[in-house]
Amino acid sequence: MNGRRQISSALVYGSFASVILLLLALPYLEDRNRRTVLLAVALSLVAFLLLILLYRATLRERDERRRAEAALEDLRHRSAVLNSVLLSMSDGVAVVDLAGRFLHTNPAADALLGRPHVDTEPSRWSAEFEFLTPDGGQLYPPEELPLARAMRGESSDDVPVMVRRPGETALRQ
Repeated sequence: MNGRRQISSALVYGSFASVILLLLALPYLEDRNRRTVLLAVALSLVAFLLLILLYRATLRERDERRRAEAALEDLRHRSAVLNSVLLSMSDGVAVVDLAGRFLHTNPAADALLGRPHVDTEPSRWSAEFEFLTPDGGQLYPPEELPLARAMRGESSDDVPVMVRRPGETALRQ
């Protein structure tokens, strides 16, 4: 049990015990003292109820913190698994945001391009990375690149794209 919970429990049980003792003493007191005791009992009951609310809020906060910590741990685990998969893939994978900014590339993509990614707008990808049509004769239309199509939510499976790495004459697919 943590310190906050121990304090809350002690306050709740102590207040409850005080109210019970005051009520048990009531028949043995004179009228004038009874009113004072009844007022003390009423205030003790209010304090007791407030302490119960505080105690429940403390427990709720603890449970929410545990759920958040578990969710964060799950997210870390999933991220590690995804990163492991991306790093071990033989296909080049690039992750971009909706504006076309590169967020992540795997080693296979870096090797295919011959360099790490650079931030350039999607309309310049073909020229920047020398993405060519399958016959290798002309720049691939930027809007038809698999990554540009994926950004629009379109499928881009088995789309052949040729790449000429900087300083090389050979093409790669």
